[in-house]
Amino acid sequence: MHLKFEDKDCIIHIKERLQHIKLIAVEDAVIHLEVPALLPQENLLFYIKKNLSKDIISWNAHKLDSNKYIDIFDKRLPVKIISGAQPYLQDNRVYCPSEYVSSAKQIEALKMLLLLKLFNDKMSKIEEDLNILLPDLKLRKLKTNHFSICHTTYHITFSKDLINQSTAMITYIVVWAINTFRRTNEEESRRMIMKYVPDWKHCEQVIAYERQQ
Repeated sequence: MHLKFEDKDCIIHIKERLQHIKLIAVEDAVIHLEVPALLPQENLLFYIKKNLSKDIISWNAHKLDSNKYIDIFDKRLPVKIISGAQPYLQDNRVYCPSEYVSSAKQIEALKMLLLLKLFNDKMSKIEEDLNILLPDLKLRKLKTNHFSICHTTYHITFSKDLINQSTAMITYIVVWAINTFRRTNEEESRRMIMKYVPDWKHCEQVIAYERQQ
């Protein structure tokens, strides 16, 4: 038996001894449900309409939690499902509610949220240290550069592809972007890099290598 749910096909597996509807698998375009043989069809349709979405979220969260990692910031980080809180990164572990990992699209959105939070944290620290007001920031796809600046609208745009870079490299690029925006002289720029990026030599080697490609 087949039914339709949003853009997916629901394959119904009838079970004689089953007491309740059970979600057993979610694939790219197919949902598998085990259904009691004596369950009225209207009850099944009510479940699909009212409860299936929540069960899919729980199933995906359990699947991700069993895998226990996502790829972010040049690492494979463990994931811990929590409730009633915004996603955050602590001690090399990602904490987030289950709805943030309910699909591949949601996981990508989660990564962008963590990337934006990292940018804000780095810029806030520098802003406080320098006692100045830094420009607003944006995230978008950039073809080649790690960032772009606009003095007219007073913002810095960072590349979404930085999600694949290490936190040290991201810190280096944040400081680089701030120095560029402020038109800081070479001596001051170097001092800033050395202050905020302990592994700055390695970062510069990586950037030099990227420019040769």
